[in-house]
Amino acid sequence: MRLTELKKGRKGQVLDTHKASTPGAYTSTHPDRYYGLYRASMLMAKYPDNLDDIDIESMTGNKAYIGPYTDIEREMVEKAYEKLGHEAYAMAKGPSAEMPDTNTVSPVATRKA
Repeated sequence: MRLTELKKGRKGQVLDTHKASTPGAYTSTHPDRYYGLYRASMLMAKYPDNLDDIDIESMTGNKAYIGPYTDIEREMVEKAYEKLGHEAYAMAKGPSAEMPDTNTVSPVATRKA
């Protein structure tokens, strides 16, 4: 890419070199840049089957998700949000654990006598 092309390009506009090198480009009017794209890609993967059986929301909706493991990391998240003037709230609190039905039956066959 030439420097003159960078200078001509404006934020949000497609450069001529990009137009020429791609077979197509799409965007969306949805304001969420990442989560919306993720959910759309899940629906695209199901196409042309029934697209109605995918939940278009999740536990986070279109909110950011951070998964701290330790108390120090939790504190880091809370302090960073506080500094930005955002409210942080825990959707689930640790520690992580196996579900009660995990490893209740051995996958190894018992020895025959």
